[in-house]
Amino acid sequence: MPNPESPPVDQTRDTAETKKLWRETPWAWEFEVITLLLLVGGLVFSVRYEWMNTPIYAKTSDVIQDETAQSTWVILSVLAYSGHLLLSRVAIRDVSTPFHLIMSPTLFTVLGFFNFRGAFIRAHGPENWSWPTQGFAILISLILVISFLLARLRMQRVMLPFRRMRWDIDVAPSPSSSNDWGALLARIHPVIYPPVRFRANASGIEIEGPYYVSLVSFREISAITHHPQGKVAAAGVYLTRGMRDLVAIHLKTRQEPIVINPMNATAFAAFTAGKLRTYNAEHSIKRNSSTSLSD
Repeated sequence: MPNPESPPVDQTRDTAETKKLWRETPWAWEFEVITLLLLVGGLVFSVRYEWMNTPIYAKTSDVIQDETAQSTWVILSVLAYSGHLLLSRVAIRDVSTPFHLIMSPTLFTVLGFFNFRGAFIRAHGPENWSWPTQGFAILISLILVISFLLARLRMQRVMLPFRRMRWDIDVAPSPSSSNDWGALLARIHPVIYPPVRFRANASGIEIEGPYYVSLVSFREISAITHHPQGKVAAAGVYLTRGMRDLVAIHLKTRQEPIVINPMNATAFAAFTAGKLRTYNAEHSIKRNSSTSLSD
């Protein structure tokens, strides 16, 4: 709902400061670096460990078998990293940290762990492997926690310039019903990107999740539509907690909209659609004035 304590602030002008604020979310280079280090470090450490602990009098057949096993792990790790890069190209770019980037350090920690486990067993025998299962579980849990904390820090860094911005609407998502669970699972995005708050002012819309933020400037929006029955014609990115009373944010750069479910969706859609019309009208006048001056 509109904030009664403070009047709406006009932030529709494309000043240098506004453009800088609503710029595209920066690339999550931290996760890419960590993932690459885990991949290379896991492979190099395992290969070097096995090479240094293989007896010089080992049978040729055993050496060939060990090299084949190590080569298999190298191929598997490279394929996993190729899949990671492919996901980076096709994953949604509307959030500060895509979910697959958060999970990648854990995945490559698991691959590195089992690669080293295989190298150790081949060098010393399975009877000498004594790493406890609960120790492995603690390691994976620690990597997961660090990854989500890093994503949260990235989110806070992206949102920092917006802390002093006045929001005309700041609402929670509408609660989901038991009838929505199947549809939410089928869409996938609501499961891994649950929203926490929806905010809007005269410059754009902010969608905040537990570990991500999505910023959509009116400069990027072509239309905003309200769907009381929850039926959106096009497939889209669903940042919702339910499948009823939806608002679709249609973008100029692609066909799939961003779909949200704010509380009092009627008021949210009316407010943002009105601000979008105002934004387009002002910038149309500005473009016409520039054209007239150039002529």
